[in-house]
Amino acid sequence: MTSNKIDILLAKYWECETSVQEERELQEYFLSESIAERHQQYKPLFSYLESVQEMGLDCDFESKIMEKIAEIGGSDKEKKYLEIRIFEPLLKIAASIAVIAAIGISVFLMEKQNKQVFAETYNDPSVAIKQATSALEKLAEALKKKRTGVNERNTRIARVRSGLEYD
Repeated sequence: MTSNKIDILLAKYWECETSVQEERELQEYFLSESIAERHQQYKPLFSYLESVQEMGLDCDFESKIMEKIAEIGGSDKEKKYLEIRIFEPLLKIAASIAVIAAIGISVFLMEKQNKQVFAETYNDPSVAIKQATSALEKLAEALKKKRTGVNERNTRIARVRSGLEYD
Protein backbone atom coordinates (compact mmCIF):
# COMPACT_ATOMS: atom_id res chain seq x y z
CA MET A 1 0.00 0.00 0.00
CA THR A 2 1.39 3.43 -0.83
CA SER A 3 2.23 6.03 1.77
CA ASN A 4 -0.03 8.59 0.11
CA LYS A 5 -3.02 6.27 0.35
CA ILE A 6 -2.23 5.62 4.02
CA ASP A 7 -2.00 9.37 4.64
CA ILE A 8 -5.40 9.86 3.02
CA LEU A 9 -6.89 7.00 5.04
CA LEU A 10 -5.40 8.37 8.27
CA ALA A 11 -6.83 11.82 7.55
CA LYS A 12 -10.24 10.26 6.97
CA TYR A 13 -9.80 8.14 10.12
CA TRP A 14 -9.11 11.17 12.33
CA GLU A 15 -12.18 12.89 10.85
CA CYS A 16 -14.29 9.75 11.58
CA GLU A 17 -15.15 9.35 7.92
CA THR A 18 -13.62 5.94 7.19
CA SER A 19 -15.61 2.88 6.31
CA VAL A 20 -15.13 -0.47 7.99
CA GLN A 21 -13.16 -1.73 4.98
CA GLU A 22 -10.82 1.28 5.10
CA GLU A 23 -10.22 0.76 8.82
CA ARG A 24 -9.35 -2.88 8.12
CA GLU A 25 -6.85 -1.73 5.48
CA LEU A 26 -5.25 0.61 8.02
CA GLN A 27 -5.11 -2.17 10.58
CA GLU A 28 -3.51 -4.60 8.12
CA TYR A 29 -0.96 -1.98 7.13
CA PHE A 30 0.05 -1.23 10.72
CA LEU A 31 0.25 -4.92 11.61
CA SER A 32 2.58 -5.59 8.68
CA GLU A 33 6.35 -5.25 8.84
CA SER A 34 6.71 -2.58 6.15
CA ILE A 35 5.57 0.63 7.85
CA ALA A 36 6.91 4.00 6.75
CA GLU A 37 8.96 5.90 9.30
CA ARG A 38 6.46 8.76 9.55
CA HIS A 39 3.66 6.27 10.35
CA GLN A 40 5.51 4.51 13.19
CA GLN A 41 3.83 6.74 15.78
CA TYR A 42 0.40 5.28 14.90
CA LYS A 43 1.43 1.64 15.14
CA PRO A 44 0.66 1.23 18.90
CA LEU A 45 -2.89 2.48 18.38
CA PHE A 46 -3.74 -0.02 15.68
CA SER A 47 -1.91 -2.89 17.38
CA TYR A 48 -3.87 -2.13 20.54
CA LEU A 49 -7.14 -2.26 18.61
CA GLU A 50 -6.14 -5.65 17.21
CA SER A 51 -5.28 -7.04 20.65
CA VAL A 52 -8.60 -5.82 22.09
CA GLN A 53 -10.51 -7.49 19.27
CA GLU A 54 -8.73 -10.76 19.92
CA MET A 55 -9.66 -10.82 23.63
CA GLY A 56 -12.28 -13.30 24.62
CA LEU A 57 -13.42 -15.66 27.33
CA ASP A 58 -12.03 -19.12 27.90
CA CYS A 59 -14.16 -22.00 26.76
CA ASP A 60 -14.52 -23.23 30.36
CA PHE A 61 -15.39 -19.76 31.74
CA GLU A 62 -19.07 -20.57 32.20
CA SER A 63 -18.34 -23.80 34.06
CA LYS A 64 -15.94 -21.98 36.41
CA ILE A 65 -18.57 -19.35 37.19
CA MET A 66 -21.21 -21.99 37.84
CA GLU A 67 -18.84 -23.82 40.22
CA LYS A 68 -18.18 -20.60 42.17
CA ILE A 69 -21.91 -19.91 42.41
CA ALA A 70 -22.51 -23.43 43.68
CA GLU A 71 -19.73 -23.06 46.28
CA ILE A 72 -20.96 -19.75 47.59
CA GLY A 73 -24.69 -20.00 47.53
CA GLY A 74 -25.81 -23.60 47.24
CA SER A 75 -26.84 -25.07 50.58
CA ASP A 76 -26.60 -21.84 52.61
CA LYS A 77 -29.39 -20.19 50.64
CA GLU A 78 -31.72 -23.11 51.21
CA LYS A 79 -31.04 -23.05 54.97
CA LYS A 80 -31.65 -19.28 55.19
CA TYR A 81 -34.87 -19.64 53.28
CA LEU A 82 -36.07 -22.38 55.60
CA GLU A 83 -35.19 -20.34 58.69
CA ILE A 84 -37.13 -17.35 57.42
CA ARG A 85 -40.05 -19.55 56.49
CA ILE A 86 -40.15 -21.08 59.97
CA PHE A 87 -40.23 -17.66 61.67
CA GLU A 88 -42.74 -16.12 59.25
CA PRO A 89 -45.86 -16.91 61.36
CA LEU A 90 -44.11 -15.64 64.47
CA LEU A 91 -43.23 -12.40 62.69
CA LYS A 92 -46.86 -11.93 61.66
CA ILE A 93 -48.02 -12.41 65.25
CA ALA A 94 -45.38 -9.99 66.57
CA ALA A 95 -46.40 -7.35 64.01
CA SER A 96 -50.07 -7.74 64.95
CA ILE A 97 -49.27 -7.34 68.65
CA ALA A 98 -47.20 -4.22 67.91
CA VAL A 99 -50.06 -2.63 65.94
CA ILE A 100 -52.60 -3.41 68.67
CA ALA A 101 -50.27 -2.03 71.34
CA ALA A 102 -49.72 1.19 69.36
CA ILE A 103 -53.47 1.70 68.95
CA GLY A 104 -54.07 1.02 72.65
CA ILE A 105 -51.40 3.46 73.77
CA SER A 106 -52.68 6.20 71.47
CA VAL A 107 -56.27 5.75 72.73
CA PHE A 108 -55.04 5.84 76.34
CA LEU A 109 -53.10 9.05 75.74
CA MET A 110 -56.05 10.67 73.97
CA GLU A 111 -58.34 9.85 76.89
CA LYS A 112 -55.76 11.11 79.36
CA GLN A 113 -55.54 14.50 77.67
CA ASN A 114 -59.33 15.01 77.35
CA LYS A 115 -59.01 18.78 77.45
CA GLN A 116 -61.90 21.02 76.60
CA VAL A 117 -61.11 23.15 73.63
CA PHE A 118 -63.60 25.95 74.41
CA ALA A 119 -63.42 26.29 78.15
CA GLU A 120 -64.33 29.48 79.98
CA THR A 121 -61.22 31.26 81.13
CA TYR A 122 -62.81 34.32 82.76
CA ASN A 123 -64.93 34.22 85.91
CA ASP A 124 -66.17 37.77 85.44
CA PRO A 125 -68.14 38.39 82.20
CA SER A 126 -67.27 42.09 82.10
CA VAL A 127 -63.55 41.33 81.98
CA ALA A 128 -64.18 38.89 79.11
CA ILE A 129 -66.14 41.54 77.19
CA LYS A 130 -63.35 44.10 77.69
CA GLN A 131 -60.73 41.64 76.45
CA ALA A 132 -62.82 40.70 73.41
CA THR A 133 -63.51 44.35 72.60
CA SER A 134 -59.82 45.30 72.74
CA ALA A 135 -58.91 42.33 70.54
CA LEU A 136 -61.56 43.32 67.98
CA GLU A 137 -60.37 46.94 68.00
CA LYS A 138 -56.79 45.82 67.28
CA LEU A 139 -58.07 43.68 64.43
CA ALA A 140 -60.07 46.60 63.01
CA GLU A 141 -57.01 48.88 63.11
CA ALA A 142 -54.89 46.29 61.32
CA LEU A 143 -57.54 45.89 58.62
CA LYS A 144 -57.77 49.68 58.14
CA LYS A 145 -53.99 49.92 57.71
CA LYS A 146 -54.09 47.11 55.20
CA ARG A 147 -56.95 48.75 53.29
CA THR A 148 -55.18 52.13 53.11
CA GLY A 149 -52.01 50.39 51.90
CA VAL A 150 -53.97 48.61 49.18
CA ASN A 151 -55.71 51.87 48.19
CA GLU A 152 -52.35 53.67 47.95
CA ARG A 153 -50.95 50.91 45.74
CA ASN A 154 -54.03 51.04 43.52
CA THR A 155 -53.68 54.79 43.07
CA ARG A 156 -49.99 54.44 42.22
CA ILE A 157 -50.81 51.76 39.68
CA ALA A 158 -53.54 53.96 38.19
CA ARG A 159 -51.08 56.89 37.91
CA VAL A 160 -48.52 54.71 36.19
CA ARG A 161 -51.10 53.33 33.79
CA SER A 162 -52.41 56.77 32.95
CA GLY A 163 -48.85 57.91 32.22
CA LEU A 164 -48.32 54.93 29.92
CA GLU A 165 -51.59 55.24 28.00
CA TYR A 166 -51.46 56.89 24.61
CA ASP A 167 -54.05 59.42 23.53
